[in-house]
Amino acid sequence: MKYQRPKATRRGGKYPAIVSDKVVALLAYYHRRAIGHEYSREEMADVFSRLLPFGSITEARYAMPGDAPEGPNAPAWAAGDDPRVALGIKDRGLRYYDTEWPMANMVLTIYGNFPHIDNSTNKEDPDQHHYLEAIGGDVGLSALRLIANAQPGQDVKITGEHHDQRMQALMLMPGPGRSYRGRPEAEEEALKRYDVAAEKDKALGLAREEYRALIKAAFKLLDDCHKHKLRRRQDLAPAAE
Repeated sequence: MKYQRPKATRRGGKYPAIVSDKVVALLAYYHRRAIGHEYSREEMADVFSRLLPFGSITEARYAMPGDAPEGPNAPAWAAGDDPRVALGIKDRGLRYYDTEWPMANMVLTIYGNFPHIDNSTNKEDPDQHHYLEAIGGDVGLSALRLIANAQPGQDVKITGEHHDQRMQALMLMPGPGRSYRGRPEAEEEALKRYDVAAEKDKALGLAREEYRALIKAAFKLLDDCHKHKLRRRQDLAPAAE
């Protein structure tokens, strides 16, 4: 589904605050997933109709293996593929994710710092690939690092076309020492925003520890469903358990 919004800058973008009904929708989704419910196409359409727009997230097209392409850059379906979501941020082109990632990104930004597509300044990137920063504002936390749960000293590479950012399209590899921010920092930033909202009596019915648990549940569901598809370069140290 599509929702048109005016363009907004990284620092100056203004979006309606998230309302409690959307928090209820997120809580219901994770509760049902925790007890083993598998959502149908119709149910996911209903979930997104309740959630969108969600800050800068304006579009979420749920698709199942074999469906017609959702856009000109849609990855071709392959054997073993899971359902996916074509995610639209403001007026930018669609990016493709495992279903559990857009939900997790919404959880992380209930209290603001909505995601945006960062403009590449890498001179070695002649095609100017632009990547999603899952937590925007002045924070700028990479969605790829959060999806892959990259650790300090690890980088994440997209192995195919850059619009495909599903777990199966990512590879963990050794990276420069400056590559360190990941899920702990995302949780910390989300909780900082929660604290600001709570001081203004705008916590939307969530206790702080309840919100922390929701963040962890979102990442756990993403890993449980897709971590086995993440590629790791052979010279990368084994993952910590």
